[in-house]
Amino acid sequence: MIYLIFNGFTIPKELTQTTKSLFSPLILAGMVAILEEFSFRAFLDKFKPVYFSISITGIIAYFTKKIIFRNMFLDQEGLLIISLSAIPLFLFLFFISRKYEVELNKFWKKNFKYIFYIGAFIFALVHFLNSPSLEISYLKTIVFQFLFALIVGFTRVRSGLIFAILIHFLWDFIMFSMK
Repeated sequence: MIYLIFNGFTIPKELTQTTKSLFSPLILAGMVAILEEFSFRAFLDKFKPVYFSISITGIIAYFTKKIIFRNMFLDQEGLLIISLSAIPLFLFLFFISRKYEVELNKFWKKNFKYIFYIGAFIFALVHFLNSPSLEISYLKTIVFQFLFALIVGFTRVRSGLIFAILIHFLWDFIMFSMK
């Protein structure tokens, strides 16, 4: 509701026609919620190499897809290339984070609040890249997405990843269904 009020009750145009035609709102909302929560909030816990590797790989994949292909993550163009290149990146990050797990765990504990807020900002920035030509008027999306990331991130920290996925799913389902 906050987003609708903030944007004058207009539905976001972030989804391309291809993506919308491939999936029903229920399936699309589920896929987006799972992908984005694992990418942007799985690591919001005590340091775990697997969650760290999944999140960093997901964030890099999102940015790469947006910058190189200038389309939504689930759009077909570039999805196979990005997905296949994510596998070796994940493995590399996982083995490195396992090797330096003790040091990374100390860093995580000491800097968790910064990691939390930087993660929320990165989530907002990725959604800003949904803007077709990066218009200044689309900057208000960063504010909303940052607030949404804080709320879902807080839910992730306090209640777990499943609840963060559920909140994200419900929001996206409502938004996609209104289109």
